Amino acid sequence: MATQIGTVTIDFGSTPTNTGTILVTGLTGLTLDTHKEAYVQADDTTVDNTAVEHRLLGIWCRFSCEYVSATTMNIHCDLFIGEVIGTFKIHYVTAS
Repeated sequence: MATQIGTVTIDFGSTPTNTGTILVTGLTGLTLDTHKEAYVQADDTTVDNTAVEHRLLGIWCRFSCEYVSATTMNIHCDLFIGEVIGTFKIHYVTAS
C-alpha cells in the first residue's frame, strides 16, 4: 500500500468566506479508488491564524478530497458555522 502524507496552506483570502479549495500537486499514483483525507491540527499556526483559530476551523468545517489526476487532488473546506479569512495549514494523507 502506497501512502503519501503532506501539508499545504489554504488561503481563504481577505474577504470573509465559508468555502475554500486548494489544489495539491506533486503526488504520485492517485486513482479514483485512492483513499484521501484532509484535516487540521489544533496546534498549527500560520501568519494569519493562531492555533486557537486552527482548532476552531477543525470544529466548524468539513473537508472533502477530490481526485483530479494521478498527481493532483483538490481539498475542499466547507464551513458549517461562520466565515474565515487568511491562511490555514491543512494536513493530508492518501493511501492506495
